[in-house]
Amino acid sequence: MIVESMSLVPTGDEVAAGIIVDTDSPAIMQLALERWPGCTVKRLPPCRDLQSEITEVVREEIARGSQLVLVIGGSGGGDRFDAALAPDMSHSAIRGLFPEAATSQIWGSNGHLFCEMTVAAHGGGWAVNVPGPQLEAVAAAEAAMDAIIAGLPIHDVVRRMAEAVARQYPAPAAEAGQ
Repeated sequence: MIVESMSLVPTGDEVAAGIIVDTDSPAIMQLALERWPGCTVKRLPPCRDLQSEITEVVREEIARGSQLVLVIGGSGGGDRFDAALAPDMSHSAIRGLFPEAATSQIWGSNGHLFCEMTVAAHGGGWAVNVPGPQLEAVAAAEAAMDAIIAGLPIHDVVRRMAEAVARQYPAPAAEAGQ
């Protein structure tokens, strides 16, 4: 499958405030252009950690014709695990728009939700979220793009993403599951 238009949506209050520099978007853009040289890739301003804001941006980008909307960050357990952490809402935002989305979770050995990735199909395209740390973001995005090119169904796309992220860490630090 050829993707002609793609939107990158970095998330996180710390990214939106400029405390953390978004290095994921350029790395993922490079992956996209290697796979689809003629693809138009748009990087949006970072969204805050608000499900409603992320949902609205994903909805708008799909309405504008973006075939692949890739949301970066906000995929862990966040404040659900520790009240001192920010809420992680990317996976929830995509699932809220697309209840039939496929999801895969990776849990840390400490019982903490390490990341939850979600893939949804929409009228000829996809909405995908990847974790925020660059190592994980690039591994998940690369796996998603390659699975999309191969024409795999969303459950296989998200499974390959989880496997790619889990490979970044030695066992038993992370365990992929669906």
